[in-house]
Amino acid sequence: MKISEKNQAVQTIQTTIVAIFAVVYGTLLIIFAKDVGEAVKFYIEICLTAIIPSMFAFMALSTFIVSTGIYRVLSRPFGGISRTVFRIPAEYFSIFLLSCIAGYPIGAKLLAESVRKNPEKREIAAHLQCFCFMGGPAYFCGIISLSLFGNITFGLIIFGVIFSVNVIIGILSGITRPMPPKKNYKIETEISAEKFFSAIKDGGASILMMCGVIIFFGTFICILEKLGFINFTAEIIANLTNLSFSDATALTKAIFEINNLRALTPGNVMILPIITMFLSFGGICVALQMYQFAQGFINVGKFAISRFTAAVMSYIFVKIILWVVPELTALIVSRPQISPAVTKDSFLPSVFIIIMILMVPMLRTLTIKKEEMK
Repeated sequence: MKISEKNQAVQTIQTTIVAIFAVVYGTLLIIFAKDVGEAVKFYIEICLTAIIPSMFAFMALSTFIVSTGIYRVLSRPFGGISRTVFRIPAEYFSIFLLSCIAGYPIGAKLLAESVRKNPEKREIAAHLQCFCFMGGPAYFCGIISLSLFGNITFGLIIFGVIFSVNVIIGILSGITRPMPPKKNYKIETEISAEKFFSAIKDGGASILMMCGVIIFFGTFICILEKLGFINFTAEIIANLTNLSFSDATALTKAIFEINNLRALTPGNVMILPIITMFLSFGGICVALQMYQFAQGFINVGKFAISRFTAAVMSYIFVKIILWVVPELTALIVSRPQISPAVTKDSFLPSVFIIIMILMVPMLRTLTIKKEEMK
C-alpha cells in the first residue's frame, strides 16, 4: 500500500470514529437532557463566579505585554539566571513568571504569541511549556483555599509549592541544553491604543473560549456520571484510600475539570497534598485548553511526563510541609466559607465584563476614525 493510500485510510478511520462518537454523544445528550441542563447551569456558574473574574484582566494584560514587546524589558533583569540556570533565552523568563502568576492556559497563549512573531522559536516554546503551566495565586487563594479551608494561607502554600516545582523542572530540563548566547541588542517596543484594544479583544475572546470548553466538559462529566463511570471509579479510589465516597467522586471529576476540587469536604487539611497534586497536573480540560492556545508547538509526550513528575513532587513537598509544621491545622476556621469571589453575587461583574468584551470592537473602530480625522 502506498503512503498516500495509507494516510487516506487512517484519515477515513479517524473520521468514522469521530462521526460515531458525535452521533452517540448527541444521542446521550438527548436522553439525559435534564441532567445535562443542570450540569450546564453549574459550570456556567463556575465561569461567571470564578474563571472570568479571576482571569480576564490577567489574560488581557499578558497579551498586551507580549504583543508590544514589553516582556523583553521585564526579562532583562533576569537575563543571567535565564541563560545560565534555566538555559533559555533571556527574553523568555518574564513569560515563565507571567504564566505562573496569571493562570493555567496563559503560558501556552503567551508562548503561542511569541511563536507567531518568531516561528523559528517553536522548539524553545515546546520546552518552556513543560514548566510554564500552573494556576495563579488568585485562583489558589480565592477559589480553592477560601472555599475549602477559610484561610488563604493554604492557597499560598499551594502556589509556593507548585511554583518551586516548576522552577526545579525548568532547571533540571535545561541541564542538557546548550547555554544561549548573551545578546546585547536594543529592545524595541510597540505601544499603541491599537495594541491595547487588540489585547482586550483577544483576551476576551480567549476567556470566552475557555468557558466554552469548561461548559462542554461539564456535559461530558454529566454523561459519564449517568453512565456509572464516575461512581465506579470513585468507589475504586475510596476503597484504595481513606477518602470518603463524596471526596473520591470530586477527585474523579477533577481529573476531567479541575474546578470540581471545590466539592471536596471543607476543612480536611490532610487532603491538601492531593489537592496540590491535582492542581499541579491541571486536569484534562485545562490541558486541552492549553493545547488549543499553543497551536501545535507542544511536545505532548514531554509535556505529559513533566506534569506527571510535577504532580508527584508537589504531593511529596506538601506532605513534608504538613509533617514539619503540624500547627497548620489550627489555621482552618471552624466553618470555612466560600469566598465572595465565588458566590452568585459576582454574576453581575462577569456580565459587565462580557458586555465590555463585545463593546471593544466598536471602541476600537471609533479610536481609528478619531486618529484618521486628525
